[in-house]
Amino acid sequence: MMPPHIKAIPAQTTSEKDILGPVVLTISDLESHPNSLTVTGYSLNPDMLSSDNITVVGSGESRLLFIETQDKAYGTVNIVMTVIDPQGLTQSAQFPLYINDRPDIEAPSMVTLTEDRPYTLNFFVLDAESAPCAITPVILSANNTLIDPEKIDFGCIDNEYTALILPQTNESGTCMLTLMVSDNITDAVAIITAIILPINDAPVIQVAQPTKTYTENAPPLRICADAELVDVDTLSF
Repeated sequence: MMPPHIKAIPAQTTSEKDILGPVVLTISDLESHPNSLTVTGYSLNPDMLSSDNITVVGSGESRLLFIETQDKAYGTVNIVMTVIDPQGLTQSAQFPLYINDRPDIEAPSMVTLTEDRPYTLNFFVLDAESAPCAITPVILSANNTLIDPEKIDFGCIDNEYTALILPQTNESGTCMLTLMVSDNITDAVAIITAIILPINDAPVIQVAQPTKTYTENAPPLRICADAELVDVDTLSF
């Protein structure tokens, strides 16, 4: 009697607290119908991944493998998949599963800025498998009229990041910011509500002819005869 056959399974990569799959498993048996074959999965490191989190579904010669990873458990674990025929004969295939540590962001959900004044946003990016400050953050703005992401400058010391944000000139209101980081395998996102408080801007006098010459015995000089008062706020007289 010949044992059943399971095709070799390539190495797989996923992230913590995620679901890998479907991974196609190909099985066969010269002496049994494919539907009579059973496929089971076993983790060689149950502390990192429980065998209960390995699921195989489907029928016939192609089965679908799903693996649900645990939170805060990352590294490489070897998985053994075994096909069993009705006579109890078996064959196994082992493959490594790399579980990536998903990056985390610790950032405030709301910040308050002041019109025309810079604001420093402080946040942390945590990733056990990346060197300090190795991850490059990105901020997207829901309203570039209020905050232009191209004008945001980042800094980092020991995974404590700063983002220097300068609101657009004379603009105030509420803007949603999306802070994103990636370790090239998985992403993390934080949504920040930025409230920009208005200030009372000083009015400006615009003079069409800034210089006038006044000589002795000349007619009286009219000051600012062609001047214009400009203010981004409401003027009162």
